Amino acid sequence: MDERLRAVSAGLFIGLITLVFGIVWAIYIVTQHERIHEILGKSLKPASASSKVIPDETNGSGVAFAHERQLKGHGETMEMGGMGKMEMGMEMEKPSGLSMHEDPAIEISHERLVRGHIHWMGLGTLAIVVSILLAFLNANVRLKAAASLVTSIGGLLYPMNWIIMGFRTPAMGPELAEQSVTLTAGPSIGLVLLGILMTIYCLITGLAKKVSNS
Repeated sequence: MDERLRAVSAGLFIGLITLVFGIVWAIYIVTQHERIHEILGKSLKPASASSKVIPDETNGSGVAFAHERQLKGHGETMEMGGMGKMEMGMEMEKPSGLSMHEDPAIEISHERLVRGHIHWMGLGTLAIVVSILLAFLNANVRLKAAASLVTSIGGLLYPMNWIIMGFRTPAMGPELAEQSVTLTAGPSIGLVLLGILMTIYCLITGLAKKVSNS
């Protein structure tokens, strides 16, 4: 290995691992799409309408659950002849997962899971580029190693928050799921920013040394 790359080898390695995570996660999302939706559907909050209490029109003072009204509607549909029965049969033949796929919370969850892949690929590439750049700068070796390591660690950890947030969204809702990862997402993206700032500092000091030597 080139001596210049040895100082940033740890950062390069973590950057490559980050890219591998991104690729593996993308494969999982594509091949296990239905399985993911099944997992998200199990944690989905029950529809508010299913537990809604409504006045019972039969006696005026009592109450009836919304699902009783739905059963009554289904009974009326079954009593219809011809086209009514056909429509009822078509409705029953719909895949059970159709409404789950169309649920807004499920769609938001899936988008957040995909962003985990996107951030892993982007930040992994950034960590590798930063590490290679640092290797060829005329700056303190320990500072270059620290900048490379900090950037790569932050790039590895930050996308995990998107995945955690994605799986929590159906049960907690988009906003609460986002708030639940704030304490971990903040420091991880902070590491990336710190590494970039350290790299800029190394770049400036390296250029200053080159100018002074010339």
